Amino acid sequence: MELVDLDAPAKVVKKHRAHPVAVSKTLQWLRGAGYACGCVERYDVYANKKHDLFGFIDYIAICDTETLGVQICGADFSSHIKKLTLERCDSVIRWLRCPTRTVVLIGWRKLKVGKKAVEYKPRVMDFWLEGDELRWEER
Repeated sequence: MELVDLDAPAKVVKKHRAHPVAVSKTLQWLRGAGYACGCVERYDVYANKKHDLFGFIDYIAICDTETLGVQICGADFSSHIKKLTLERCDSVIRWLRCPTRTVVLIGWRKLKVGKKAVEYKPRVMDFWLEGDELRWEER
């Protein structure tokens, strides 16, 4: 039998999610471009792990002509490029085989404006297929 200290503070479980600024800025940016957006990632409290849709999509954005699979990140842009082009390449290619679907990686970086003011700027990378080969380019 295990003894439990009832007066001990409760254990805090950290949720591994994108930075709230990145999420709100991305949703605002996509909605401003005319997309309807929805979150498709989920957090498993028992495994203490975040699960993206198909392993790489955090949000889905739709409009009349296309569907975007959106991956959101902060300053760690290069690690997310590796995730999309190496680790999850098969899933990304499968998603992109439909001509109305695209994948977009959106990273937010904090830039100083003047002495104290801070401004967030998006860094956007588009992914597409040429034949069966995955291509990507920054906007």
